[in-house]
Amino acid sequence: TYRTQAIAARSFALYQHDTFGKTHQYDLGSTQASQVYGGYDGETDKSRAAAQDTWGKVLVTGPAGAERSFLTQYSSTCGGTVNGAIVIREAADIEPLRGGQLCTDCGQSPTYRWPAARVAKSAIYRGVADTYPRQSRVLGGGVKSVRVKDRTPYGRMMWVEIVGTSGKSITIRGEDLRLAILRVGGDSGNKLYSMNCDIRDAGSSVEFYNGKGFGHGVGLCQWGAQGKARRG
Repeated sequence: TYRTQAIAARSFALYQHDTFGKTHQYDLGSTQASQVYGGYDGETDKSRAAAQDTWGKVLVTGPAGAERSFLTQYSSTCGGTVNGAIVIREAADIEPLRGGQLCTDCGQSPTYRWPAARVAKSAIYRGVADTYPRQSRVLGGGVKSVRVKDRTPYGRMMWVEIVGTSGKSITIRGEDLRLAILRVGGDSGNKLYSMNCDIRDAGSSVEFYNGKGFGHGVGLCQWGAQGKARRG
């Protein structure tokens, strides 16, 4: 599992070097905006061994002789189906980014299935208003409801419509809504582990239920990788 993660992380760094790094004075950051890195003290003997054991190995895509790096993302738990990159960003239509693979190996994750989480509509509004200050002006200072506009073939919400107290609405990605809620903080928002769920109105709150997985679910499923390693 560690060797698999090392290859994915190295490949991510290579892609950042080939793209972002060309126009900046650095290639990677140390936060979730890039790749989390806690410095030398955050390393372990196991992580160093994994990096050394996979030295020089990266993931690429394309025809033989014309391979290129791509954004090799990863998250904690896909919840049963690997997401295509399109759920979080506009992505090239290439096989490694399409997702849709069934994953039965992440079932040991504590967030493989999770209980319903209620998030106050006021918190949803604050998160959306902070993240999209210009677009959110049409909402009228509050959120009336949240509706799913589009889902993947396996049921994960891709786009949601935020209907304001004004009656007008804005449409954003489901994953962007989750991140906006997380920025606001609070216990309820922290229990919204993914947007692979259903939603229903709960008065002053919105309830997210039938939840599956943790994170955006794109690319490598870390708990799934561990399950596969345990199976050999």
